[in-house]
Amino acid sequence: MVKDVELTLFEPIIPGELLGKEVIDAEARRVGIVRGIRLRYPPLKAFLIIRGKELEIDIPIDFIDQIGKTVVKVKKRIDLDEITAEDVIILMNELKREIAAELKIGHDF
Repeated sequence: MVKDVELTLFEPIIPGELLGKEVIDAEARRVGIVRGIRLRYPPLKAFLIIRGKELEIDIPIDFIDQIGKTVVKVKKRIDLDEITAEDVIILMNELKREIAAELKIGHDF
């Protein structure tokens, strides 16, 4: 019997290909930033980890509609409160500190 496995993936550069990009939902609301990718097995499923102002949620990777230079647009409404551009900066700085601590880099961003 296979034990359930869950992995969280990060990129070492913020913003990266996904990490740190703003998330815009189907109602054109800015709801958070991409914090990472979560893989779960079995069965193998991939999720975007979306960090909002107060909450963090996983959404299926197939919710992605488009990936732009600074944003990820998703096909569905995301159940997070809308955030401001200032909130995005705060969330990005929190994410940078969190990743640095995880990687034990230890220098300021």
